[in-house]
Amino acid sequence: VGGRLERRSWEGDLLWELDWADDNQHHHHDFAWMPNGNVLVLAWELRTADEAAAAGRVDPQTMWPESITEIEPTLPAGGNVVWEWHAWDHLVQNVDSGLPNYGEPANFPHRIDVNYGAVGGGPGPGGFTSGDWTHANAVDFNPALDQIAIQSKSSGSG
Repeated sequence: VGGRLERRSWEGDLLWELDWADDNQHHHHDFAWMPNGNVLVLAWELRTADEAAAAGRVDPQTMWPESITEIEPTLPAGGNVVWEWHAWDHLVQNVDSGLPNYGEPANFPHRIDVNYGAVGGGPGPGGFTSGDWTHANAVDFNPALDQIAIQSKSSGSG
């Protein structure tokens, strides 16, 4: 599924490597080098069924929402986390006013409806019952605008 990044010379020599996969996070699909030499890593991060319920998910189950982490490489392996973005920090739900991020999703277009779409069915860390939720495929950095773009193929449909 992913989990390892490598930078090699034109001759094939390994210059740098990063393993970004464990029980709680898993790099997948894409990464982007930034002009400052850092790398943006697109990854899934684990959220338990209890966390999904606490966030207002109607059918709580294991979920793997997206995250983006900017890493400053340290040679020859690893790196320092410079910045992080987590989809889970940008949720909205209209199920329970007693839970965080309550509101009508249509009134919060800058947030992600925790109840939008199915969970699973994608090739996430657990296979086809993976908990893959938004399934992003690409991340990139636009230096002219100082913005990061992320592309989600299913926008929550699993």
